Amino acid sequence: MSRTWKQYFSSTFAIIIAAVVGIVVSIALYFGGHAVANSRLFLVKEVHISGNIRVSEADLYLATGLDQARNILTCDEEEMRLSIEAMPWIKSATVVFSSGNVITIDIEETSLRGMVIADQAYLLDEDLHLVRPWLASDGLITPIFVGVTLDSPDGLMIMEDTINEAENLIELFETNALGETLDVQEVHHDALFGYSLVLSDGAEIRLAHDRAEARFQRVEEIYQQLQMDQLTPSVILVNGASIAQVAVRLSQENH
Repeated sequence: MSRTWKQYFSSTFAIIIAAVVGIVVSIALYFGGHAVANSRLFLVKEVHISGNIRVSEADLYLATGLDQARNILTCDEEEMRLSIEAMPWIKSATVVFSSGNVITIDIEETSLRGMVIADQAYLLDEDLHLVRPWLASDGLITPIFVGVTLDSPDGLMIMEDTINEAENLIELFETNALGETLDVQEVHHDALFGYSLVLSDGAEIRLAHDRAEARFQRVEEIYQQLQMDQLTPSVILVNGASIAQVAVRLSQENH
């Protein structure tokens, strides 16, 4: 009987000791981890940023949380990369941690493709994303695509086919003789009537959906005739079924 009681007390004592040890170890780990996390020994010492042109270093610091003192042990490369790539203008980013508590950030920015005017004016990047609303401080950015339809309710993507068609028209115009002296400033799209191009001289050329090359050649002939007559066009309509039939509205400066 006494042996059983000894075994009981021995077992109970062992359980109590184990519990106490577990609590002590947990407390030690907690405070030890807290001490490591707040130790100046592991603070980020340097941040090297490259590739940024439009995006400021201050914005990058803010996006990654590096605007405040950070312990490199609590930082995550993938989390920082995703935070950076979620920023406007950023196409891709790499984040590397190296010895000496150094963080290197290399980014590739997207380039501008032009402007889009839908419910308001937006900057359009090379991947057909609406970067952000246009600001007066951005100045005039061409070409300006007008009349496109937003492809998603949040306005992040626009109709790719419409933009590609408009850019094909611009390239086709640039191969025309007129493209040597005039630039396309705006491209307007109408689902029913086609495209209109606003040139750098202020003239508007209205095209149908088909035979763009032949229509541009006809516009070139019209321009040559108007120059001979010392007249300046305001609108040239070559959007009819017959390319030979052209309507011209003269600029007010001719009157």
